[in-house]
Amino acid sequence: MKWCFTLEGRDLAKHLGCIFMETSAKQPINVDEAFYSVVREIRKYNKVRVSFLRHRMSCNPPVFLPLGTEGYPPGWWTAGRARFGGTVG
Repeated sequence: MKWCFTLEGRDLAKHLGCIFMETSAKQPINVDEAFYSVVREIRKYNKVRVSFLRHRMSCNPPVFLPLGTEGYPPGWWTAGRARFGGTVG
């Protein structure tokens, strides 16, 4: 059995930036409400994140590089092609 004092729980929730809700599984108090609250927060987070990513993608479309190019400095691919007689662009 795990338990904490209400003030400690409220302080921790405030520190972490989340909600605090007293529950009891033994006497079903606020169990469903706590679950649905978590689900609502996850959905809200996902909605904000998807909106942010859509905006970011519309401003800066992704650049696809050939496989195995991770870790190389930007522009190395086009500079290398030009150096070895390839066309750039």
